[in-house]
Amino acid sequence: MNRQSDYLENLLELNEDLQAAKNWLLRSYGLCQPIGVRQDYEPQHYDAFENLASRFARASDLLFQKIFRGIDVLELVEGGSLLDAIHRAQKRGLIDSVEQIRVIREIRNQVVHEYQSKNLPLFFQELLDQTPVLLDLIDKASAYVQKTNKF
Repeated sequence: MNRQSDYLENLLELNEDLQAAKNWLLRSYGLCQPIGVRQDYEPQHYDAFENLASRFARASDLLFQKIFRGIDVLELVEGGSLLDAIHRAQKRGLIDSVEQIRVIREIRNQVVHEYQSKNLPLFFQELLDQTPVLLDLIDKASAYVQKTNKF
């Protein structure tokens, strides 16, 4: 097997992982939407939002760190920083703006680094607002990967 087909096979496997992450993210999002933003939460509400936050972070990491970089490798583009990969994704039409990614990355960093959040309702609102954005980005990237697979 040649390197290009190895790169494609790897990207397709990553895309399967991304689809599984998307499905779990959708599940958590569906559980958290009816809870909504409030001042007082029951323990099970915190559990639901913690799952949503974790799945949001995982899906965003898969998309930005693995899929965007995997597309670069497949298209024989030099590595570079995550910002470079994001700019290339924007040129491919996979994202609307770098600002969109910045917001998602800030939420991801809050989750992964467990920053103390004094205002959990605001954080939960950001999660609820940005999950559909992330889901849309996942769909665009997956469609791009599938289109790449047909060539």
